[in-house]
Amino acid sequence: MAIEGQPRVIIYGEVAERFSASAASASPVVETAAVGVKAGTAFTPNATGTATAVGVKASLSIALVASTPQTIDLKAMAALSGTKAFAIVHAIVVQDQGDPTAAGTVTISNTGVNAWTNGPFNATGVVIAKGGEWAQRNAQAAGWAVTTTNKIVTLTPSANNTTLNILILGE
Repeated sequence: MAIEGQPRVIIYGEVAERFSASAASASPVVETAAVGVKAGTAFTPNATGTATAVGVKASLSIALVASTPQTIDLKAMAALSGTKAFAIVHAIVVQDQGDPTAAGTVTISNTGVNAWTNGPFNATGVVIAKGGEWAQRNAQAAGWAVTTTNKIVTLTPSANNTTLNILILGE
């Protein structure tokens, strides 16, 4: 589902992870999948130093409790496939798994101590509706830098619980 006023993103290429649930477990599991961000761009797995390099990839599934902010530390992220630490981020995809007919939003921002001000989010934040998705790619080789003092992303749900699936590609 596209968010009003947001560009639609085409996802393709054998370089990242996806979410699925097995029949035996309701928990998401990581699988190799087709992922790239922006038509005409393929990411290069296990690479560094270019705008399409993907040396680090992380998939997260985060259950958010109504009106309770949570943070993601891009230097020490507990991802589905283990702890990840980014120096550079090249692309982010966020999907709200809620019912698109239900009320509620999630705001993703760079507020708080050690906020990731180099990334695509600002203090006002990006708002994602239930069932919505948001994706952004940095086409520069330098990407969005992540440092020890510039690394925290804040997820703030409205007055409704929801679950976000997040995919981050970088180095």
